[in-house]
Amino acid sequence: MESKSKNLFGCITALEHEYYCTIWKLVKMGELENLEGRRKNLGQLMIEHPQYQYFWEIPYSFAESELRKAFEQEGVGPDFHLTVEAVIVEQVETKEAVRKLRCAEGGSIYTGRDYC
Repeated sequence: MESKSKNLFGCITALEHEYYCTIWKLVKMGELENLEGRRKNLGQLMIEHPQYQYFWEIPYSFAESELRKAFEQEGVGPDFHLTVEAVIVEQVETKEAVRKLRCAEGGSIYTGRDYC
């Protein structure tokens, strides 16, 4: 059973890495402004993390051992690190958008306090 879960994890990790490599190629081609949503957020975060950029330059078959080293040193791999940051950025942007909408409607997100 453990070998199946390791194979599944490896497959997901390889697909995720390929996704990140594709976004990085687009960023390097100057296409950041044409990306949308999470892809754009990830592209911007990739620019802000030069220490990880070499990971997205190489295919997963070569990156796997480097990703494992990064995980051992930092406790998290670069792909996962950026995923978490992207989720945080999206949550902050969504919450701010909801706050602005509710304030525009004359209400507040928070009961009993006015944050508008």
